[in-house]
Amino acid sequence: MKHIAKIKQHLIIIYASFLAFFFAIEAFLAKDALGEGVFFYARALLGGISAIFIFFMVLHHKLLKKWDLWVLFSFFVYVFLVTYFYYGFSFRLLACSYYYTWLNLIFLSLTFRTAKEPDAVLRPVSFVFVFTVSLIECFVLVHATLSLKTAILGSDRVLGCFKVGRLCGLGNANTISFYAITAALFATLQCLKAGKKARVFWGVALILQWFVMGLSNCRTTIIAFTFTCALYVLTRIRKRGMEKKGRDDLKNWIVAILASGFVGILLMGSFLLPTPLYKGGVMLAAKATGDQQVIDNLSLVYERGVTDVETLTDRQMVWKRSLELCLKNPRRTLFGISIKSSEPVHGAYEGRHDIPLGFAHNGFLEMFRVVGFAGCCFWIVLLCVWGWNAIKICFDVRTDKGNAFMMAVGAGTLLTGMTEYGPFSYGIAIAVPLAFVISCGYCMRGNGNEEA
Repeated sequence: MKHIAKIKQHLIIIYASFLAFFFAIEAFLAKDALGEGVFFYARALLGGISAIFIFFMVLHHKLLKKWDLWVLFSFFVYVFLVTYFYYGFSFRLLACSYYYTWLNLIFLSLTFRTAKEPDAVLRPVSFVFVFTVSLIECFVLVHATLSLKTAILGSDRVLGCFKVGRLCGLGNANTISFYAITAALFATLQCLKAGKKARVFWGVALILQWFVMGLSNCRTTIIAFTFTCALYVLTRIRKRGMEKKGRDDLKNWIVAILASGFVGILLMGSFLLPTPLYKGGVMLAAKATGDQQVIDNLSLVYERGVTDVETLTDRQMVWKRSLELCLKNPRRTLFGISIKSSEPVHGAYEGRHDIPLGFAHNGFLEMFRVVGFAGCCFWIVLLCVWGWNAIKICFDVRTDKGNAFMMAVGAGTLLTGMTEYGPFSYGIAIAVPLAFVISCGYCMRGNGNEEA
């Protein structure tokens, strides 16, 4: 039996690591490299394998008794029924990446919820994802730098380029930054858990993610990462104060909050450094080699014509219009437009220009728009249950530093949903949901859950 259990554990580790690799390269290869058909069937195959693993985990660990999983299952039944109501039954109803993507994510969540030694699974998963993303980021950065040598600036947002002062790659600046924050969260976690020798790799990887996040200048990921680290610092300083005094009091909380706030300000400010470091380094190299083209292009790409205030104003217009579309009629309000609908957010910039947007630029509003208020209710219940467990674990003085940071990861990934897809993404570039579901798996361990 022990031999069979080891084989099962190795299979889960190998498959979970492969999923991490697939998620890491998804936006880099995606449809252009594989072809839309091959890309879809690759997702479908992985979703089918995940479904088999999920089935056995549910039976073996008696997860049918866990009511939060029934809520999650009910949500997907609801999504299927609403889509069937809109489009009728056909093969196309099942041929949707939404189901296959979330089967993979649920598999990962249940793996870390039920594994006897979850850290033994997390190490290879983290390594595969961080190492792969780091290689891709280096390629993107090199490609973007070389593009500065051409008379006509490159505009390849997959392989890498600079646009309006931001490093773009894997689709755009925000996408590469979402991969960077996910890799940064895993690297930070492993720095807390790993030995001295392993920390060298994780430390170098973390510096690279910090550098890429700074160059891409995505405020969403910068704020989310800063919040995650500040929350972790708050819990650790509070714990240290309680251990010294033997009790918890208001002074202890005030000290912890002030210290975490100070750390947060320093960390957020540090993301202003990568751009001048990169720009200065490339400028010095260009002047040393006499490459006037690079000097001219470098000055050009860092003349950004859009301010942060204008960006926020645009977001507010999109949110307002998205909410209007959600409340357009009772059917939309209650059931949404369904996951199969390709309807964009239109009319957000009325009076300025007529560019439709693919999504609401807010994970929670986008969910409301797609699955309606009824569908959102399922997730509200789940987030309340998982969130309450995460808070208890995070602030429990008995929690080790690695698990405390993992709970903070759940809060940080949720925060990314304020201006982007965040943890609920099911399209290309689902890096953040990977960290989110793993955090959820960890937070439900010991919640009446027998490990095996």
